[in-house]
Amino acid sequence: MASSGDSDRDDIIKEIERVSTKLGKRPTTTEFSEHSKYKTSDVYSHFDSWGDAVDAASIETASRQELLDELQQLKSELGFIPLSTHVDEHSSFSTYDYRLVFGSVDDALEEAGYDLEERVIELVEQAVSDSDGKPKMANFEAIAPYSAGVIYKFFDGWDEAVAAAKSGGTETTLGADSDRDTAEVDTTVEQNELSERYETLRNLRELCRVVIDARDKRTTDEKQEDRYEPMDQWAEVIESRWSGDSVEAENYGEQQNTRNQFSMREYRREYGNGDRVLEFGCISARPPSLTMQALLEPFLDVDPGEFYLPVDPVSDTTLPIIVESEYELDHAVEMLQRLPTEPTAAEHPGEQSTEKDSSEMDAKPGDILEVNGVTDEIATVLQTNGYLSREDLKNASMEELANVDGVGEQIAMRIKLDVGG
Repeated sequence: MASSGDSDRDDIIKEIERVSTKLGKRPTTTEFSEHSKYKTSDVYSHFDSWGDAVDAASIETASRQELLDELQQLKSELGFIPLSTHVDEHSSFSTYDYRLVFGSVDDALEEAGYDLEERVIELVEQAVSDSDGKPKMANFEAIAPYSAGVIYKFFDGWDEAVAAAKSGGTETTLGADSDRDTAEVDTTVEQNELSERYETLRNLRELCRVVIDARDKRTTDEKQEDRYEPMDQWAEVIESRWSGDSVEAENYGEQQNTRNQFSMREYRREYGNGDRVLEFGCISARPPSLTMQALLEPFLDVDPGEFYLPVDPVSDTTLPIIVESEYELDHAVEMLQRLPTEPTAAEHPGEQSTEKDSSEMDAKPGDILEVNGVTDEIATVLQTNGYLSREDLKNASMEELANVDGVGEQIAMRIKLDVGG
């Protein structure tokens, strides 16, 4: 099939219109691939993004009120506040329709009067109640209509979500300085390199996981769980530097907790939209390329352009989201290793507060039997290998836990989802 020429471009536009008429809505890239003779790669040969291609087609744009009415109808049918995935699966409109009018499905939900964060906290509160105050992420998954991934839309981890639920709101997620008034918080959240490095690696980590999840959902390989590809290795290397076990220095997550006296949640409110940092004044950071954004768009609930990525200081390019070979993996790791291991923190790191936090962690090791996936037998094995507390599990990488006899990758993943890090 030819990939250039005005006639081919016109044919693709007509095909988008045909698929739209067939489905009764603007198609997503996945729906277009399923119902068309063309591939999305053919579309990108003529357009910079999927949105540009749909804009070029003669498809009637839904009104603001029609989209809001559809959200209300969808919530009534499903019985819960819908996410972007539910819109694409059950609605007569697509997430692109909502992005075109509102900016995102989340913004449309807010205008419709639905508070998803509040509902998530309510579900965590129920999980806490059902578990006699010792909840695991599995308790949340058992009662929620969402996957555990929705937790990370609003919190950095399960422990933070539980803390918010126990306090009856999100204010306790502000960290050690949560008792300060708003004005004082605003003056102490200083723009700094460490917080920005942490955020860009967080974004890269999340997008890599999106790619891996999309790959695993499409594969028909029965031995999928035994596969260990360069993409999986790349995700683990990022995890190690971001909030796992780094051999070079304390990971960015640990440094953020000990060297800055404010939380990343505060930082995102000050220099972003509350969910992500959007203002970078201390490092070079860029969103994914337009082509990559188009590929990621069907798998995200938010605009992929909000995911600012770390930039390699030598090549002046963003660190890759996708690696498909050992060569690409080696090159990507080299780029990551060129990032500073100890970025500059804010001018007032709060050393006194740090010492208190560390002593409190030592004094309260926790019970690893409360961790999701840990049975009596697994707890014994973990303790034998030196993992005596939640903090030990949090500081360990998933690979380290998976290599413990009797644990394995699936249990290690459940543990890390629970304890974070």
